[in-house]
Amino acid sequence: MKFLPLIVLIGIVVLSIYISRNNYKKRYIEICTNLKNYNIEIKKYYYSMEKYKQEKFFNMLSPYWKPNFLSILDDNFKYANNMWALQKQIDKQQELFSELTKFNEKNKTHENK
Repeated sequence: MKFLPLIVLIGIVVLSIYISRNNYKKRYIEICTNLKNYNIEIKKYYYSMEKYKQEKFFNMLSPYWKPNFLSILDDNFKYANNMWALQKQIDKQQELFSELTKFNEKNKTHENK
């Protein structure tokens, strides 16, 4: 009977670790799926632009962004293996998409003038 509280405590800790690990895996899968869908949206948006805008945008990308953008267009994007890195990739993709939409909107206003 002395060891019963210790056994219960160990059981609770093991159960907590198991549940946390499963939640982490499910969350990783969910975020990875969201990033894949976001990359598809970036690709659709890019291809919905006129050809000359696509070329102009691509040419203005920095050497840092070009490989990332090409990997999205070629469906060859390397997804991170951990949650933190995956969230950083989402931040970068949001920044890229923001620049893409700004570029497209800016060029629309120039066309209408």
